Amino acid sequence: MENINIPYNELRDLTVSLLKSKGLNEFDSSVIADYFIRVEAMGIKTHGYTTLKSHINKIENNQYNLNAVIQTKRVMDSVLVADSDNSIGMISATKLMNICIQEAKNHGMYIVHCNNANTFGAASYYCNLAVQSGLIGITFSNSPAAMAPWGGIDNLLGTNPFSIGIPSNNYAPFIFDMSSSIVAKSKINSARIEGKKIPEGWAIDSQGNPTIDPLEAIKGSLLPVGEHKGYGIAMMIDIMAGLLSGAAFQSKVKKFYRESDEGSMNVGQVFIVIDPVRIYGENFYNKMDEYLENIKASKPINKYSNIRYPGEHLNLRLKCSLESGIEMNKKLFEELF
Repeated sequence: MENINIPYNELRDLTVSLLKSKGLNEFDSSVIADYFIRVEAMGIKTHGYTTLKSHINKIENNQYNLNAVIQTKRVMDSVLVADSDNSIGMISATKLMNICIQEAKNHGMYIVHCNNANTFGAASYYCNLAVQSGLIGITFSNSPAAMAPWGGIDNLLGTNPFSIGIPSNNYAPFIFDMSSSIVAKSKINSARIEGKKIPEGWAIDSQGNPTIDPLEAIKGSLLPVGEHKGYGIAMMIDIMAGLLSGAAFQSKVKKFYRESDEGSMNVGQVFIVIDPVRIYGENFYNKMDEYLENIKASKPINKYSNIRYPGEHLNLRLKCSLESGIEMNKKLFEELF
């Protein structure tokens, strides 16, 4: 596949123009463009521009509310429950994380539970918004059922992602992002599109047999990360983000790829922001530097190993993209723009 490099700002402008041509206003177009350009620049391509066409299709089929009004209800001093009103996931998630950021500056910590929402893409993007303000960001979300309870074959749980971002002073921030399945479902779909097999151990077919066929994996079930441990994590997120937020849970969460049904996926999401200075003091960021420095200075298994920590590679890719442009598949670029 032929790839091309597009300057960061040029790709952002093209994305804003595309979204505006589909009926979005300038502000919302910019919010979505900022998500896609940043995620692509960080190398999270399974959640980047490869999914934009699907979001455009949903816009054209009136499956999103482009005039959504997010309703919020403060249930405690530092806890808000929000109804996203079927807005595009990146828009509602960005707005709600920004509320958390502003309120955490006042209260020290703030939590938003959200229902009636749609998939927001890469969870780490929203944690990074908090990190850029010197705050700790946490987010997790349930998702359409694609994983069976450990030992079963009935899909009741999503791949339910979790992410946390922690700032430091001189080092790249700690950004951890994982799905509760052994692999994100988007990687299975990417393998299907590219005509590739998937590694053994990623999924089982509808009869519970191991499979390396991505189509059979999609029909069957993804396997949890760490076996029963990932299963427990998926349940925890489904309960906290789905059930507790007043959103759908288990197999009631609607699928992203559907043609007719109007209304949101009714995904449940949680956003948490903590001001570390209020807990530890002004020296927190220096202590984080010390912590990360110890990780980097630890002895590698051999001379060819390079000790990295979660988020370091994202920062390196972002710097490279800002300097050299964003690498994108030429065919995908031409299909979109």
